[in-house]
Amino acid sequence: MTNFRHIRRVAGSYIFIAPAFLLFCIFSLYPFLKVLQLSITDWDGISSTMNYVGFNNFKDLWFDNPVFWASMKNAFYVTFLALTVQNFLALFLAMLCDREIKGGNIYRVIFYLPPVLSGIVVGLIWN
Repeated sequence: MTNFRHIRRVAGSYIFIAPAFLLFCIFSLYPFLKVLQLSITDWDGISSTMNYVGFNNFKDLWFDNPVFWASMKNAFYVTFLALTVQNFLALFLAMLCDREIKGGNIYRVIFYLPPVLSGIVVGLIWN
């Protein structure tokens, strides 16, 4: 009897997970697998034929494409600057807001206003 209850409990859990898993498969897993399939073909996006080329696309990208390496360098710079400068600036401003200074409450309101206003604006737009 306890085995039947265990099976019902487990089946109920899977039923509750099924909609989220289905959405994950439709919007995440399928596009990822489709991109992997397209990356090893020479399909132009219009014709009905897809020729298998294997890893030649990746070989061309890594060894024969200077634009790829320039874009990778730019992405590295942007990421590095975003991680260092933005975090340092955010920490500095947070430390300034934490101190007891003249007009400190005004600075706190100014820093807190953009996150609050964005929600208000979205609410007004949807209203």
